[in-house]
Amino acid sequence: MKKSFLIMLVFICMNQLNAKPKIYVKVNNGNVRYVKVRPNAPNVVVVRPACPGPKHIWIDGDWVWSPQVNQYVYEQGKWIMPNNNVVWVAGHWKNNKHGWHWVNGHWK
Repeated sequence: MKKSFLIMLVFICMNQLNAKPKIYVKVNNGNVRYVKVRPNAPNVVVVRPACPGPKHIWIDGDWVWSPQVNQYVYEQGKWIMPNNNVVWVAGHWKNNKHGWHWVNGHWK
C-alpha cells in the first residue's frame, strides 16, 4: 500500500514539473495571448554561429505563439544587420491581471 501511494505521489509530482502553460485568453485585438505560468527559457547551450559581417549584431532567441500546439515555443537567436541609428530592445515577459504575455523584441 505504501509503495503504490509513493509511486502515485512521484507520478503526480513529475506531471506537475512537466506542466506546460496551455491556457490563454485573447484580449483587445486578439493578438495578445496570456498564459498562467510563463515558460522558462530552454535549458540548452546555444552556440552562436560565426558572425557574418562586422556590422551584424546578435539577437537572442524569442518566444512566439504556436497555434499548432496552443502554447509559446522558443525560436533560436540569429545575426541581424541593423538599420542606422536604431537599438534592439530584447523581448521580455510581462505580467498583469490576465496573466503572462510575451512582448516581442523590436527596434527602437
